[in-house]
Amino acid sequence: MAAATALAHSFENELPGGKVSVLYAEDQTSSRVVTTALLKRLGYEVDAVEDGELALQKAMQRSYDIILLDIEMPVMDGVTAARRIRSECPNGALVPILAMSAYIADTTEDSQWRSLFDSALPKPAKGEELRLALAHALKARSEKKPEAIAQPLIHSIRSVLPRPMWARLAQQAGDDMSALALTAAACFDADDKPGLRQSLEALSSLAASFDAQSVLVAAEALRTDPAFSSGSSLCAAVDSWIEGATS
Repeated sequence: MAAATALAHSFENELPGGKVSVLYAEDQTSSRVVTTALLKRLGYEVDAVEDGELALQKAMQRSYDIILLDIEMPVMDGVTAARRIRSECPNGALVPILAMSAYIADTTEDSQWRSLFDSALPKPAKGEELRLALAHALKARSEKKPEAIAQPLIHSIRSVLPRPMWARLAQQAGDDMSALALTAAACFDADDKPGLRQSLEALSSLAASFDAQSVLVAAEALRTDPAFSSGSSLCAAVDSWIEGATS
């Protein structure tokens, strides 16, 4: 068994759910299929998507152990996706993010690459290069303090704020989320897809900042599966979060 596989299997015992989770974004279908198969063969749990926007949405819903982003993608490129994951997603500042690009030698001189990505791989990545990069990322992650990995920033803020101040902050965030949820519900009822997408993106960004996981799930359900969701269920999720956060 390859060294990366052994490391993944030993590390997965320390993680909730058992498997080492990888989020992988690549717009070329053939590359995505091949690399996903390789990752699964190495023992990773893989969520594969075709653009940066979908990667951002996935990263808002759950905390991944490693993220692989192709750089040249439609809808949202890898650099933009990495920047937003770092700033908006739970665990975004800590998760290892690896860049993949056919032009890696020309672009990694840019300072934003050094601040956003833990490492970079040429595309297409060779199997051994991919294994070593993932092993290095897992090793670096395993050496971080578990509490730093698991603790979203908002919980640290809440722990040091006086209770009345936190309640006011949570209520203001809740009011803002409610307004966005109502806008999303109205856009949904009017079949205004651009308006719905914009309001859900803003709502998801705010919900991620406050680790409002139930709101993130409801927003994603309305975006991807409207036949089994509704604007009222999104508003109810926001109301439930407000009640729990302010009580």
